[in-house]
Amino acid sequence: MPRRVDLHTHSRHSDGTASPAEVVRRSKARGVEMLVLTDHDTVGGCAEAALEAARVGLRFGSGIEINTRDGDMLHVLGYGINTGSSRLADRLTEFRSRRANRIRSIVERLRAAGVDI
Repeated sequence: MPRRVDLHTHSRHSDGTASPAEVVRRSKARGVEMLVLTDHDTVGGCAEAALEAARVGLRFGSGIEINTRDGDMLHVLGYGINTGSSRLADRLTEFRSRRANRIRSIVERLRAAGVDI
């Protein structure tokens, strides 16, 4: 069993700044022995991260952080998911669309309040 595990990481596929491969390399450099990529509402970086993890000798697991609703946001982490599921892909597209609408609404309210954004 790995001693240093990171079960909650993000890449630029959601709100991180690094590529999935870079997340893997940085984790390996910090001594992480097992990593799960859990981007928000997407599994788009899991394949890249898995390839890099295999290359550098890091145990890797596919994951996701799902934002379940508007308003009082509830975040659910999923591990060992089927990244190729078409049903999952359809729902994640829906979730990302909802998030984009929420962001537009926030920007509109900020502008209405006089914030230059």
